[in-house]
Amino acid sequence: MYLLMTTDHFEKWLHKLKDKQGKARILASLKLLEQGHIGDFKKSGGMT
Repeated sequence: MYLLMTTDHFEKWLHKLKDKQGKARILASLKLLEQGHIGDFKKSGGMT
């Protein structure tokens, strides 16, 4: 399980988001990420 920390900037942006369905999808994705379901990803260069 992971702990996600948000910034004030992100919290303000999320609060101002008018698309309720989009907001719900973002929050659902973050919840899955916290639970370790990171989905598809590609390694970026420079990180080992």
